[in-house]
Amino acid sequence: MKDIIIFDYDGVIADSFDVVLEIFNSICEKYGINKQEKHELREMYKQNFFESMKQKGMKEENMNEFDRDYKKTAKIKEHKIILFDGIKEIINKLSEKYNLFIVTSNFKKIVKNDLKRFNINVIKDVIGGDEEQSKTKKIKSIKEKYKNSKTYFITDTIGDIKESKKADVFTIAVSWGYHNKEMLKKENPDFIVNSPEELLKLFN
Repeated sequence: MKDIIIFDYDGVIADSFDVVLEIFNSICEKYGINKQEKHELREMYKQNFFESMKQKGMKEENMNEFDRDYKKTAKIKEHKIILFDGIKEIINKLSEKYNLFIVTSNFKKIVKNDLKRFNINVIKDVIGGDEEQSKTKKIKSIKEKYKNSKTYFITDTIGDIKESKKADVFTIAVSWGYHNKEMLKKENPDFIVNSPEELLKLFN
């Protein structure tokens, strides 16, 4: 049986930080959250993103409406999302030996539309924030289906490292995303890589 690699999406596969900031700031004030500077948005990813939103004033009963507004705005700006250089090729190569999944705070439909646009068709499933807010639970749900496989989670944020440790999987941090290498080191992931090519070497 193949082992499992679970990718985060934004900041690992998609170079999306500026677009996410733009989308978030275009709708956040409607829900009682101040517009965020870049460093403030990065701070929100030091824990579960949905928990950060609640701490900034998002009410649980408004979450579904926020989701709809986010999806609508993201659809308009989807052309701005690009992939990190080399990541598509690495994903395709890893798919030859591993079962690949995406676990993300983003929305399933948005990510699947992006994957289709980028012609990435080797991902077995995408589990989005609209299905479950906890990444720990999402990672565990995949792990449970493949009990005899090793499971690796690839992320770019401190919050995800914390959540993946609770899921008891191997955690690989990438330094090209939302949080830099120095920040990631403090959470002691199992591995840190600095390029998609290093990621492939790690699994080889």
